[in-house]
Amino acid sequence: MPNPNTLYARILIDELARCGLRAACLAPGSRSTPLALAFDAHPAIQVHSLLDERGAAYFALGIALATGQPAAVVCTSGTAAANFYPAVIEAHHAHVPLLLLTADRPPELRGSGANQSVDQVKMYADHLRWFVDLPLPEWKPPPQAIRHLRTLACRAYAAARGVPPGPVHLNLPFRKPLEPTPLPGFEPPPDLLARPGGQPFTRIPPARPLTTLPDLPLPPRGLILCGPRCAGADFPAAVAQLSAATGYPLVADALSGLRLGPHTPPAPPLSPLIASRIPAPDLILQFGAAPTSKPLLDFLATLPPTTRRLAVAPYPLWPDPAHTLSDLIVADPAAFCRALIERLPPRAPADPAWVAELRAYDSAYWRAVQRAADEGFFEGLVLPEVVDALPEGGLLFVSSSNPVRHLDEFVPPGGKRLRVFANRGASGIDGVLSTALGVASASDAPLVLVIGDLALYHDLNGLLALRRCGLNPTIVLINNDGGGIFHRLPIASFDPPFTELFLTAHGLDFAPAAAMFAARYTRVTSRRALRQALQTAIPAPTPHLIEVRTDPRHHERVRSKIEMRNA
Repeated sequence: MPNPNTLYARILIDELARCGLRAACLAPGSRSTPLALAFDAHPAIQVHSLLDERGAAYFALGIALATGQPAAVVCTSGTAAANFYPAVIEAHHAHVPLLLLTADRPPELRGSGANQSVDQVKMYADHLRWFVDLPLPEWKPPPQAIRHLRTLACRAYAAARGVPPGPVHLNLPFRKPLEPTPLPGFEPPPDLLARPGGQPFTRIPPARPLTTLPDLPLPPRGLILCGPRCAGADFPAAVAQLSAATGYPLVADALSGLRLGPHTPPAPPLSPLIASRIPAPDLILQFGAAPTSKPLLDFLATLPPTTRRLAVAPYPLWPDPAHTLSDLIVADPAAFCRALIERLPPRAPADPAWVAELRAYDSAYWRAVQRAADEGFFEGLVLPEVVDALPEGGLLFVSSSNPVRHLDEFVPPGGKRLRVFANRGASGIDGVLSTALGVASASDAPLVLVIGDLALYHDLNGLLALRRCGLNPTIVLINNDGGGIFHRLPIASFDPPFTELFLTAHGLDFAPAAAMFAARYTRVTSRRALRQALQTAIPAPTPHLIEVRTDPRHHERVRSKIEMRNA
């Protein structure tokens, strides 16, 4: 190795690969040259080259979402690192493992007025699991310094996968030369102190909370609530068995992993939208994050003190904006379900009349949705068509704002198994496209992204990854010409200033954007045309942008009518 920068970068990246790192997203820049070259040279790591830092960070976030393993994102110094921040916030709140490697100026240039120099020390504040400002590469590093690099890489990878998972920031200062230029007199150490057989220098398994069961009488009126991001591949089967054993109905958020697929309980999960009609139960067993549905959140906020509500979470984090929890149990959710089943009496405790009442409400809701669908096309029917068109095992990414709510409101449970993703940690609309493309890059399954016009506008330059990374997703754009979700809010009745300050109509035509980034483009205005476009696009070897023009006012009228019919 020709100089200290090359040596340090290659040792660090080699150790990250030994720990399990398999994907890195690189944004171009000068100061990060040693890192970029070290990643590119490592045979075990797939490198994605992306042109802007915000998109690169969200792309890495998508890879980590799809794989459950940390992905790395690399940038140069200055405002480049600041552009990682929105994705850092999302990863922090959504518990997504992410490794941020930011190159930095050497200490003598910090705070000196040097070009492209900003304070990068702890720049992501408390949105991290761990931060390290690394020392400068040494000319003659002692063995302890090399061991420090390797153990630091192991600790960083473990922290990203920790309890809970999240982003880790390594800030790496470099002096010139940044390229692999040989420096006279530099001799790399004869032993780089790597473990034999490609093993990591230090093994750090993820911590696992112990499963403990409190005294838990099981009354006849009980519910199982599964919110977004229910943890563990074995959880759906375990909670389905618990629902069957107790007889308690399961209320499943669209992002829970329980709504779509054959792993649902013998009776389909209930829709969160019927929460306004459910009498207060005596017991609620809650898994996952706080639910998406506002009616369900309102229901939880009005529970009487007599309702015992237990949240079971793998991390000691608070999943209750309503503050009506009676118990927070830190335990592996699947193990908790299995342990509770073992303690159950032979006969299920649920009251059949109570269960029948809830299922009657649920059936009435879906009949109201079907009646609205029979009366004509509206925005809420986009998601049912997408779910119907995707093949078994397909990937569905839904944007924040309206699309994730449409999935909850208009797609009934059951059916084929799909993996559903969304940026619901901080629920922002920035970076949605790039995150979805990161998910697509980590799987061979077809992906459909359903996104609103403002969210696509926010991340339009992310479309360049289609060509650079060889991706062919189907992007379904719901274009209601502005912030359609604001029609749900009371401010909609105050116009002006509603249209100018909140709806923010833009009048953009997205066809030129599709052409600019080499995606096929189709515009549809009917359910039949959307169905035909999806049938063409999903199996195609090229990316497609399907624009669905909708009227948000009409959608709100239909949605209100469904609520009235279900009241």
